[in-house]
Amino acid sequence: MGGGAVTISFLENTSSMVAIADADPLVSAFWSVVFSEAAVDLADLIEETEPDLDLWLALKNQKPNNLLALAYKCLVLNRTSFSGIMNGQAGPIGGIKQQSEHTISCRFNATALSKRITELSEYRDRVLHLGCQDWRKTVSAIRRKVRGRARSRLAWYLDPPFFEKADRLYARFFNTEDHEKLRRELDRLPGRYVLSYDDVPAARAMYRDHPGFLRINLSYNARVDRHERLVAGEMLVSDIIARLRKKGALAPMGQLVVMPEKGRASQLTIRTLSAEELPVAQAAHGGTL
Repeated sequence: MGGGAVTISFLENTSSMVAIADADPLVSAFWSVVFSEAAVDLADLIEETEPDLDLWLALKNQKPNNLLALAYKCLVLNRTSFSGIMNGQAGPIGGIKQQSEHTISCRFNATALSKRITELSEYRDRVLHLGCQDWRKTVSAIRRKVRGRARSRLAWYLDPPFFEKADRLYARFFNTEDHEKLRRELDRLPGRYVLSYDDVPAARAMYRDHPGFLRINLSYNARVDRHERLVAGEMLVSDIIARLRKKGALAPMGQLVVMPEKGRASQLTIRTLSAEELPVAQAAHGGTL
């Protein structure tokens, strides 16, 4: 399902068990190694790495034949490629000529990365890695493993490929039919769910009639309505949002979900716009809320 940051947040802030899967062989191998005893070997490899263009080119052309090598390729390319993109079209940070102010190693802190791998590996007993598979197989696997009343305690985070330019960003991406199949399955998932997408017209058209639809302004503020002039970077769909709306806890207009600033507690708060804030918000969104 993706969403590695959400997985890590669950592990570090709750005592829950976590299941993770990814359709990309590189990403899947990375998580498999991090949450295993082989994490120490990956940490050692990263600690010894000094990335340069020769290494980047070698890894781009390499076809690893074991999980450790796949995990190493995943992490190094993620930290040294433009925007962290690992598919065949992405180039190195700083370009092939390496004449940019930001060179290929600017995001690669070997010591910090090695330490982080070691820290995360301590949670391996709470992680069920379901392997390299798509979301349909993952959902089926969880349904088989979790039975009865325990299903009501499940929490899903689904992070599918973007609607737009996905072929440029991912080695594995969705076509229109894939997006539609996920839409049909969403409300049949047991437990609670949160789905995140890029906020683009095609995604909004598919989910705008869902009661749990929400658009997010990535400057830490989110409007909880369907105002088309809102400038937003991402959208969420969740049964939790739908339940809050049904209870009247979320009005369709004039409220904000205040996103926490980096480094602060991750709890969201919901509040009505104050008299002072309302004119500012109206001006930012075309004069109307």
